[in-house]
Amino acid sequence: MKFETKYFGTVEVPPDEVITFPNGLFGFEEERSFLLLPFAGSDGNMLCLQSAATLPGLYRHESLFSASQLSACSSEELREMEVKDSHALCYYVLCVVREPVQESTLNFKCPVVVNPDSRRAIQVILESDAYHMRHRLAEFQGKGGHPMLILGRKAGESLTIGGDISITVLSVDSGGNVSLGIQAPKRC
Repeated sequence: MKFETKYFGTVEVPPDEVITFPNGLFGFEEERSFLLLPFAGSDGNMLCLQSAATLPGLYRHESLFSASQLSACSSEELREMEVKDSHALCYYVLCVVREPVQESTLNFKCPVVVNPDSRRAIQVILESDAYHMRHRLAEFQGKGGHPMLILGRKAGESLTIGGDISITVLSVDSGGNVSLGIQAPKRC
C-alpha cells in the first residue's frame, strides 16, 4: 500500500503493518487506520502517527515517544487488546512539537497502546494523578538544566552507549521493578 505523508513523502507499507484503532482516537473517532513511521536517528523511539486515510489531503499526524513505563491497562482494556498482561503491549505518548523544542508537550495521561502482534491499538485515559496531558519537555532535565533523554525498553531489549557499553533490561516484575544488566569494558 502506498501513502502520501507529511514528513516522509510517499511511503510503501505492507498491509499488515497498518495499526487499527477500532474506536478511533479521542477527537478523531472517524479515523481508524494509522502508520507508525520512525523518525531518522530515533532508534524507533520517536514515531510519526500518520493517518492511513485514503482521502487525498486528509492527514492526521502526531509525534509519539516510546513509554513502556506506562504499563497500566484495566482488565477491560486488556481484553479489548487481546492480551492477559500489560507488559505484552507497547505504550506511546503523544507529543505536540513546538518552537523552541523545550516548549513541546507530552501527553502521559492518554497514551496510545498497541498490541504488536495483532496491530490493534487504543488510546486510554490513565487514572493516576501522577500523569497529565501537557508535560513540558523542559520538565525532563537532568543536573545543570541539561535535557534528559528518556527511553523505554522491554525485557530482553538493550541500549548501547558509545559503542562499548550495553544496558539490557533483564526483567520487569508485576510491581514494575526493573532488573538491569550492564556490560562495559574494564577501564584501568
